[in-house]
Amino acid sequence: MLTCNTGQVEVQSKKGVQYYRLRLCIVDDSIKSGKGRYKNKYINTDLIVGGKTGRIKNERLAEEMLTKAIREYSPIGANTNFAEYCKVWKEEKDKGHEIRKITSETYDYKLGRIISYFSDKKMTVNDITTSDLNAFKDSLYKTKKTSSAQVNDKGLSDRTIRDILVLLKSIFKYAIDNGHLIGHNPAAAVKLPKKVKKSDDLPYIGEDEIADFRHELELQCQDHPFLIYAFMIALFYGLRREELCGLRWSAIRNGDLHIEHTVVKLKTTVVSDKTKTTASNRSCAILPETQEIFDKVKALQNIYKRVHGNTYQESDYIFTFEDGHPMSPDYASKRFKKIINNSANLDKRLHLHDLRASCVSILVNRGVNFKDVQKWVGHEDIRTTMDIYARTTRKRQYETGQEMAKALFA
Repeated sequence: MLTCNTGQVEVQSKKGVQYYRLRLCIVDDSIKSGKGRYKNKYINTDLIVGGKTGRIKNERLAEEMLTKAIREYSPIGANTNFAEYCKVWKEEKDKGHEIRKITSETYDYKLGRIISYFSDKKMTVNDITTSDLNAFKDSLYKTKKTSSAQVNDKGLSDRTIRDILVLLKSIFKYAIDNGHLIGHNPAAAVKLPKKVKKSDDLPYIGEDEIADFRHELELQCQDHPFLIYAFMIALFYGLRREELCGLRWSAIRNGDLHIEHTVVKLKTTVVSDKTKTTASNRSCAILPETQEIFDKVKALQNIYKRVHGNTYQESDYIFTFEDGHPMSPDYASKRFKKIINNSANLDKRLHLHDLRASCVSILVNRGVNFKDVQKWVGHEDIRTTMDIYARTTRKRQYETGQEMAKALFA
């Protein structure tokens, strides 16, 4: 199949007159590499350079002709079956490296829901209406969410449905931008489920629960002592799980811990020198207490190196298994949840990511400035720190009430 993603308007001379012509960069996808895969195609426009056709400048007309010519080589269009259009849209996004690999994998699940629904409908891109999309939305509320452990008869969550509908908007915007769909975006009028405001009753480990937390770690992680240190460091620095698993010895420099490398896993493990946001790439001070933890981890690794000898997997990662291979994010999450479920005093709703909220809440309840907390945990927006992660203790709520009582009833 011949495809064309780029081209340009050029100038050529014929008998002393300059004309615009189009040069298309054609790719023959049937040829994997080498000679013949790439070639140029030239199209004469007969538009004189600097002239006008009617009231429209010829240069603008030539650019419009170029856009139309490129679209003719697109593998998708208005009459493409919508389910197939979604597949090719994803391929085009992946081909252009417009989305990160880990984001691409999250798209697979959402696209799967869309493609599954529309595959039997035999509707083209041009056929889809807002009513069709609303019917699809209704079906998502009835769709059973299955896993190896359970079946949820309540359908998909509002958040998942929101994500799927937002993706649909992006697909139709792409169709409009590329001339495959003329008119309005049919997904624009589909009402998204409301975002549920975060409750104050969300789980976190408060300062008065740290002793219980440490006790459970020491009790349940005897088979993997690295976990004790890993979860304490995650709580101390408010790390995301991909940041925790991405910590490397080379990130400890000049008395600081540099959060600059991540390990993410969905279908595959993706290692990246990029963090979730620009603000997430940060450095935090190493205190004597955290330095002691890192020293213990290093000592353990040295012991395991001697025990495993040549079979030990050398790496720069701080948190590893006994044989040296790095700890994966999903393993960390599963072990954390197992610890919580087996504990007597900790909130059973806790997940590994709640250590991040616990870090923020402990600091805020100790009176640390919100801006300093934001930088410590690497939030892009201070409102995220204030509205989502800062969870107030009952004691602080009572003290707030006391201040109002003084003002009103003193």
